[in-house]
Amino acid sequence: MIATLKCRLGLRDAIDGYSLAKPKYTPRSPDTNAFVDLGVKDMEPNEEACEASVEKSLSMVTSLNPHIGYEKAAALAKEAFKTGKTIRELCQEKNVLADDVLTKALDPWSMTEPK
Repeated sequence: MIATLKCRLGLRDAIDGYSLAKPKYTPRSPDTNAFVDLGVKDMEPNEEACEASVEKSLSMVTSLNPHIGYEKAAALAKEAFKTGKTIRELCQEKNVLADDVLTKALDPWSMTEPK
């Protein structure tokens, strides 16, 4: 039974021109091809710039809400906006949380995964 199924699936793959392990090929438009070939094909991410961008983001303050409450977190965000400092810098200056708790709370990867 399994051998017959494999044989039929293999034959269908050969006839239809696609593999079950891969999604069907969707042709790209000429504009998309040009964008990929001339724009993003050889791009490499600038990890330092990406990390700096995340660190400077005011949205980092949301992870502090469970620790310091919404009002204090909002005040930190406003001050960070006015002064140009990061949330981490302000928290360290004001001793808002212990360093280990702050590091864990402001870990961007932990914000992207379910708990």
